[in-house]
This record gives sequence, structure tokens and C-alpha cells, in this order.
Amino acid sequence: ILTKEGVVKTIYDSCAGTCGMLTVADEYLHKLNPDAKLELFGQELNPESYAIAKAEMLIKGQNPANIANGNTLSNDNFANEKFDYLITNPPFGTSWDKVAKEVKKEFDDKGHGGRFGAGLPRINDGSLLFLQHLISKMKQDETGSRIAIVFNGSPLFTGGAGSGESEIR
Repeated sequence: ILTKEGVVKTIYDSCAGTCGMLTVADEYLHKLNPDAKLELFGQELNPESYAIAKAEMLIKGQNPANIANGNTLSNDNFANEKFDYLITNPPFGTSWDKVAKEVKKEFDDKGHGGRFGAGLPRINDGSLLFLQHLISKMKQDETGSRIAIVFNGSPLFTGGAGSGESEIR
């Protein structure tokens, strides 16, 4: 797909930081196919990283409006968007208690119609919330989407049968 002439694809990072993973993906695609275009999207919580990410988009010739500031879990700035590729390196073992009210409300109100329908993990590690968020951004067409997420072992193995993590997995 990426080697075809004139291909245009989108990529999204829900924990964009300074957009390092996004820009590396863009550089890799241009090595693979100089005629391809990758439109970069991301959201970042940290104000300083967000500012650097916006500048990075300007430098790289990307649309800086595609980088949003805010907490991905409590305020999805790309609520109605779907993407071809989704990548993220969420914060390991970070508590989501500061956004628990918003996340639980979405879970209760929307269930499987929302981003967190598979369930809620323990409050002290929100990694599986980021995974569910990315899944909600996948295209449901003939080409679909691809996800790459960086996890430590905790969300993959923590939580016994019937726990939030187990139910999500």
C-alpha cells in the first residue's frame, strides 16, 4: 500500500510528546516511497512538549493544527477522526485518577459505543485506556488500520481473572 504512487495516509500518536515517533515514521515512509504523503496528527498533555511538537510540524512542512494540546483520556481532540496508522508510547504505570471522573462517565454513558467499552483498568495504570482509545480510532473499511503501542509488562500480565485488566485483554 505504501509503495503505490501518490498514496496519502494518516498517522496519529495519542501521546505525541515532541512528535519524535511521528516524524521518524514520516522520514521512513519518504525513504520507502518519495511520492507518498503521510499526514501527521497527535495530542500531547505537557505544554512544553506540545509547543515543541507544533514547531516540529512547521519545520517538517506538516499542518501544525493537527497537533492538539490536552489529556487524551479526558478530552479527545480528534473525537470524530479515524486514522490509517496509530502509534503511541503511553506513560508506564501512571495513575489516571485525575481524569477518572471523565473516563468513568464516558464508560457509564456510552459503554461499547465509547472508547472504553472493554472495561476500566486499576486506577494506578492507564495504559490499557490508551490502547482502547487507539482501537476506537481505527478505520472500519476494507483497508482498516494498524496499531503499534509501546507497553511495559504490567498491562499485559497484571490483574487476575475478572479484574479490569483481565476483562479488557
